[in-house]
Amino acid sequence: MDGSFHSIRDSITNKIQDPEVRHSLLFAVASVVVGLSLFFPRPQNFAPIGALGLFAGAFARSRHAWLFPVGALAVHTVAIGGYHWVVLGSVALGFSMSGFIGQHWIRHRVRPLRIGAAAVCTSAGFFFISNLGSWVTFGIPRGESLLHHYILGLPFFWNTLLGDLFFSTVLFGGFAALAVRRPKPVGHGARP
Repeated sequence: MDGSFHSIRDSITNKIQDPEVRHSLLFAVASVVVGLSLFFPRPQNFAPIGALGLFAGAFARSRHAWLFPVGALAVHTVAIGGYHWVVLGSVALGFSMSGFIGQHWIRHRVRPLRIGAAAVCTSAGFFFISNLGSWVTFGIPRGESLLHHYILGLPFFWNTLLGDLFFSTVLFGGFAALAVRRPKPVGHGARP
């Protein structure tokens, strides 16, 4: 039994030393931290999940960057006990879109203006998708028009937009600051 434990430990150690696995673990841990951060006092809808999707889309090596914001949402949803399934599905779809936007719009051109524009698109897309799910669940039974439902959701949109812009600035700006401070390796043929 002791030999099998060592072989399992060695297998896990080898997997963790793989840069691809370590990179994915970093984003998985970030998703859990973001999901748990939603329990801190903050204005409603002022959340880091959309920014996490943009950041993961821009820097995660996986084509499945959309899973990281959905993972953060899952951590939060499990902790609070859930949502109505249609609302949850529309919220997850809205957040997953941020991973696609980051992947296709920011990945190869990480520039402040592109990040800001992507955050605005993420907020707008989330607003339209999540409010559609909310309208299907709550608005139709009350006889509300879709336009009326969107108008009622506008105060939440502004907080979503501010959150996406703020947390995108923190994530991308922090990453840029760390990249600038990291010393370049000196090797053969490299100039100091």
